[in-house]
Amino acid sequence: MIYFEIIAKWAELIGILIPLVILIFYKPKGKEIRPLVIYVLLAAIPNLLIVLISTSSDKLTFLSKNNHIYYNIHSIIKVVFFGWYLSGFKELKSSLIIKFTLFAYLIFCVINYLFLDSIFIISNWMLNVENILLLLFCISFFLSTIIDNSDTIWMAKPVFFVCAGINFYAAISFFIFLFFNYFNVYEKGKQEFGGFIINIFAYSYLILCGIIAWAIWKSSIRKTNLLNNE
Repeated sequence: MIYFEIIAKWAELIGILIPLVILIFYKPKGKEIRPLVIYVLLAAIPNLLIVLISTSSDKLTFLSKNNHIYYNIHSIIKVVFFGWYLSGFKELKSSLIIKFTLFAYLIFCVINYLFLDSIFIISNWMLNVENILLLLFCISFFLSTIIDNSDTIWMAKPVFFVCAGINFYAAISFFIFLFFNYFNVYEKGKQEFGGFIINIFAYSYLILCGIIAWAIWKSSIRKTNLLNNE
């Protein structure tokens, strides 16, 4: 049980390291995978700082004691690059919906962090905005694949599994952060249950990162095979 909690504590860093390692050994090809690659490279920075501050800020005194800003930055990165990835399939009707929603979200973030909330304070409300948008992206993508009249077998494509992973992660995150304040109280029983729920959230991110790593690997393998066949 202790290993379960240790892994959960380092999940943001362990998770993002999985696709990073894949990127070291494999070079993905194709425009459709580019948003995921950029996400991995960008998310590594805030994730590293989140984990270092939460686990080692007493030893690394040069670090800030507050990692909330990095959670907020990572939240924006997830929405932008997962949305960009799912909107990259222009043959689907969901592409325009996701692009328009992303544009509106970016304007909303600028207004929110300039005039309403501080980016240095984590907001459960903003985290749920992230999860609602990710769920909206995934639902619109899945519905578009159902009504798509082309011969494309979407269930055989890596994007289908990545979308399922994002949907799984966002669904768990939504309910966790919706009731986060209820679990984060001083009653011992609720604190223990709240910690268990947060650990589930951490493992859902590990699963998502594993799927992203697989999609990046699959892209490089697929492109290499095509070149070899030529």
